[in-house]
Amino acid sequence: MTVTTDTQWTYDRIRLYKLWKNHADWSQKRFAEVIGYSVSWVKKWLDRFRQVDHLTLDVFASRSRAPHNPAHKVSHRVREVILNLRQNLAEQYGRIVGAKPILYHLHHNGYFKDVSLPTSSATIWRMLKDAGYIPQKVKYHIPLDPSPPMKEWKFDFGEVTLAKDAKFEIAPLIDRGTSILITTAVKQGTYQADTTLEMLISVFREYGFPARFRFDRDSRLIGSMGMDNFPSALIRFAWCIGMEPVVCNPGRPQEKPYIERAIRTLKHECLYVNKPATQDDIQVCLQTYQEFYNTQRAHQGLSCNNQPPMLAHPNLPALNTLPQRLNPDAWLDMYHGHLFKRQVSANGAIKIDNHHYQVGRPYALNMAAIHLDAIKQIFQITIGSQHVASTPIQGLYHRFMDFDEYAELMITEARAIARQ
Repeated sequence: MTVTTDTQWTYDRIRLYKLWKNHADWSQKRFAEVIGYSVSWVKKWLDRFRQVDHLTLDVFASRSRAPHNPAHKVSHRVREVILNLRQNLAEQYGRIVGAKPILYHLHHNGYFKDVSLPTSSATIWRMLKDAGYIPQKVKYHIPLDPSPPMKEWKFDFGEVTLAKDAKFEIAPLIDRGTSILITTAVKQGTYQADTTLEMLISVFREYGFPARFRFDRDSRLIGSMGMDNFPSALIRFAWCIGMEPVVCNPGRPQEKPYIERAIRTLKHECLYVNKPATQDDIQVCLQTYQEFYNTQRAHQGLSCNNQPPMLAHPNLPALNTLPQRLNPDAWLDMYHGHLFKRQVSANGAIKIDNHHYQVGRPYALNMAAIHLDAIKQIFQITIGSQHVASTPIQGLYHRFMDFDEYAELMITEARAIARQ
């Protein structure tokens, strides 16, 4: 490791000055690339060069970071006056005053002469805070409960740009209980609802699947906002194979910290370091790194105790396997009694999933409440307090089917929704 000395820094600043004089049309970014420093470093020193009239060697020397002016200590008397102003001004203003009004009255009411007074409202704010006038915000951290090994997997997408026109999306899966990286798929461009489901089915065929599967509120996974939490193709698929889908609450990335951290690690310790160029190269790079991640890389998570995940958890329980035959309508039982909202269109219809239900033109543009009855397999539709219709749920199959047939049907459904 090389240590940059003051002499080297001075030399680099002189190089920048000469480049600036010879190439005045260059951008700051180009100077930074040639010199090997950051753009902010280039900007700072170019500003200093422009400020001097006569160039000397001192211009290129480092400057002390010590404060140019020593901080003035506020006397005890001044502090007492500031705290009294906080209370007295509240009566004049009819409200609790902040630091800026106090600063104004401190300087204009003639309290002190020939005494150093604070000139910044930040100083007064700190005094008020230390005196207890400004309550401190307490941040509560609720740690996640530990999970048994291989009971819950987490899944998310991560965008990776390795070249100007080479954008890829990685899709890792990680086990919450052990921090073992299950696999990481990659696709040039972005995943869609159908390609995501197809990829997950391939993973479940190879590795099996856990009891729970947690993911973000991504429209490719849960459908559009217009679906109003009606189960997407992926969620229906999960319930039908016997896996519980868990959707994170909006704006709560702390509910899936394992996968968030895994995506960052894959980017900064693998892809941005090796810079693979093609999708195949990225896949090979990720597979190699996954082996290192699981068996050699010390993991500081609580479940690993500074050991590689596979060494910390050598004995793993068996995962569930995909069924050969299943009931494609089994998801209905999980949504019995659920209520969904839809606006009736101008032609008197509502749309649920990829199917249309006629309500009647007189109800156009009204908000309808749809109650799912899993026992009768019907939707009860009401508008206001009036029951409008009871209609069979479309898209049901009413028979058991082979898994391969079911998988193809669900991928097709996901593709149809993705096109909307």
